[in-house]
Amino acid sequence: MRQTFGIDSDTGGVVITAPGMMPAFDDDFAADLNVVFDPMGTTCAALDFPGESWSEVWPRAVSSLQSRGDSQVFHVIVARSGLIFVRVQDEPLTPEETASIAQSFTSSVQVPNGQNALLALDGMHFFDAPDPSDEDEGPVLSNYDFEEIPLAPGSYTLTIHVMQWHNASQTVGIFGTDELPAIIAVISPSANDNQPTASVSLVDCDAWICQPVAGAYCNAIVNGYTSGEGSASLFLTSHVSSGTARFPAGTYRPEPDESVLLKLIANRGSYWTAKLVEDKPDD
Repeated sequence: MRQTFGIDSDTGGVVITAPGMMPAFDDDFAADLNVVFDPMGTTCAALDFPGESWSEVWPRAVSSLQSRGDSQVFHVIVARSGLIFVRVQDEPLTPEETASIAQSFTSSVQVPNGQNALLALDGMHFFDAPDPSDEDEGPVLSNYDFEEIPLAPGSYTLTIHVMQWHNASQTVGIFGTDELPAIIAVISPSANDNQPTASVSLVDCDAWICQPVAGAYCNAIVNGYTSGEGSASLFLTSHVSSGTARFPAGTYRPEPDESVLLKLIANRGSYWTAKLVEDKPDD
């Protein structure tokens, strides 16, 4: 088994669990997850803890999530908002891949009897309130990115490898590619006495291109044109924006609201100067 996919994560996190576990994830789970997805305390999550040190709040939320392991089995990967390429496989890494590991985490997951898959989900699924008429349905799966990973029922060891080539695309908010995923998850059957757990892994993203930087590419949506110059909104994901850019308007003029790729040149404070890219170089 070898499956590669991208999770367009608004929260910067990916949750791996079985579909049957979804209804058990309640409001308390979502509250803890909201904190865990903000390891630096820089989002509105910190407003719920006035006067408290985030160095105490964040570990407390992690411990609360992990204490659910007796009844709820999941693995939370905390990274950054963007398109995170993941490959799931049941064979070991190659020697070349092993040499390119930046971090590794190991946990256990479970596919209950009567089910045949795991889910890899953008964390936003757990903040989307279910339809009041479907009280037992749990979080809605249709509005945010997820991937189904076919697996037979049983307990599995999940080893998460964060790779050094996470910036392979050189594009802001895009981590890895189909060929060089940012995360490789190796899954293998667990011993019968290996109890599945709830766990949290914090990815070291200091070297990731998480925000606009000179020389990087960035996805954008054209706003319009003024005096021979185009303007566009920069995006990390399909929902998360990250400033604006201006670019020279040549003979190729994408329409307003059209998605484009820009190469960022310089930060002018309130906007970036950029070049419109018609065909991104392979290198």
